[in-house]
Amino acid sequence: MNRKMQTMVFSITGLLALGMILFTGWWFFQKNQYLPYKNNKKKFSIRYPAGWEAVETQKGVDVIFKTPTEGTWDNFRENVNLIVQDISQKPMTLEAYSSLAIDQMQAIFGENLLIQAAEEVSLAGRPGFKFEYIGKGPDGELHFRHYWTLVDSNAYQITYTAMDNSFDQYIDQVEHMIKTFRIQ
Repeated sequence: MNRKMQTMVFSITGLLALGMILFTGWWFFQKNQYLPYKNNKKKFSIRYPAGWEAVETQKGVDVIFKTPTEGTWDNFRENVNLIVQDISQKPMTLEAYSSLAIDQMQAIFGENLLIQAAEEVSLAGRPGFKFEYIGKGPDGELHFRHYWTLVDSNAYQITYTAMDNSFDQYIDQVEHMIKTFRIQ
């Protein structure tokens, strides 16, 4: 191989390698970049993955973070929603609230509720609860990971919802979001 040909092969190889490095860096940055979200009225903040959509107009939910659409076949967007519930009219302990919440899920799903975990955790530096379950429905199985904590007269709830077969796809990003959740 002559020198000109060697130079061209090395140049092309170098450009391909540089392109792969730049693409990998861009992909890693996109996957690991989190944007701030703050709700001053409800006194909480959280960081969510870049590329996800924050929606505040969903009825009954303070904010919902939706994953990117994966294609035309994607009929369910995995999501994380936050609800701040005023419990001042019926104050209760974390234990009583947790029992009530689990009873409500059992009433909704009945025999179609498969409990994965129910345990005390720390949420935003406060005592909290994690309830993970699968709810079987006519359109498939939804997998939920639900966290809550009580502060003053409010219950702060965070729920990750995904189709059961895609639950693990976003769980690392969701767990990172949970760790960034703060109550002012």
